[in-house]
Amino acid sequence: MVKDIVVLIAENRETAFTLLYDKYWAIVFRQAFAKVGHEDVAADLAQETFTILWKKLDEIQDIESCKAFLFGVLRNKTLQYFEKNKAYFNRIFEINQQQEQILVSAHELLVEKETRSLIQQVIDRMPEQMRKIYLLKKEEEYSIQEISDQLSLSPQTIKNQLHSAYNRLKKVIFNGKNYFL
Repeated sequence: MVKDIVVLIAENRETAFTLLYDKYWAIVFRQAFAKVGHEDVAADLAQETFTILWKKLDEIQDIESCKAFLFGVLRNKTLQYFEKNKAYFNRIFEINQQQEQILVSAHELLVEKETRSLIQQVIDRMPEQMRKIYLLKKEEEYSIQEISDQLSLSPQTIKNQLHSAYNRLKKVIFNGKNYFL
């Protein structure tokens, strides 16, 4: 600076403050914005910082202590801002978590619906006897022996048909179209 800041403060307080304001406003504002991420809030915090500088201007020893003073005040003002708005930020966090959970739930429902549709397509393409056996086992929850008795087929035939049905489902769901998983 042209003159020592302490001398300038003693000679003309307003000129000294204007000089410091012009030198540090942009730096303080950028630092505040980096911390809060909102232009209006950053401007308010910077303004409050310079208001305190005005009140404490006589305590400034040199230009470096002024810079440290400004950043110390800004740090405290930022912490006060976050503390004062803690409930608000907690609520925003909760809302974001709820929205994320809704999106996850919606995605899960969509995946489940698409998977069911895919399974139904595979079942619809099964040979008639295989489809009957599969549906009796999965939807009616019949045992292999009950299916065998009802369809007059050996238990081994039922097991073979179920094995083939399961392999068709696995092949389509896990190998061919695994974008659902």
